[in-house]
Amino acid sequence: MESAMMIARVFGPFMAILGLWVLLYSDNVAKIWNSMKNSPAALYASAVLNLLVGLFIINGYNFWSMNIFFFVTLLGWVSFIRGVIGLFMPQLIVRLFMLKSSGIRLLGLVPLVWGLILIWAGFYS
Repeated sequence: MESAMMIARVFGPFMAILGLWVLLYSDNVAKIWNSMKNSPAALYASAVLNLLVGLFIINGYNFWSMNIFFFVTLLGWVSFIRGVIGLFMPQLIVRLFMLKSSGIRLLGLVPLVWGLILIWAGFYS
């Protein structure tokens, strides 16, 4: 349980800040995404980073119990799967995230809410 709390304390604020940034600066995020999708090196680097983060989280805490720390395990597996898909099918990732600025803003809610849940799990449970 201690490893889950540590992971939640690190990734909770990270995801909440990232989600807030996406909500507030969706035009910049769209520019960055357009630049990334035209750069195979950036796509593969992102995939490798997701794969690495996912493997670290899965190895640190991988328990499918129905409590608040379920979101830690889910984070690890989502990162791992995003990394694998990004390495082997990068064009799928590009097609999935072909969003306009309003869609990007909406997409920013996911990490914001997930980050707030992890903050609550890591610091208040």
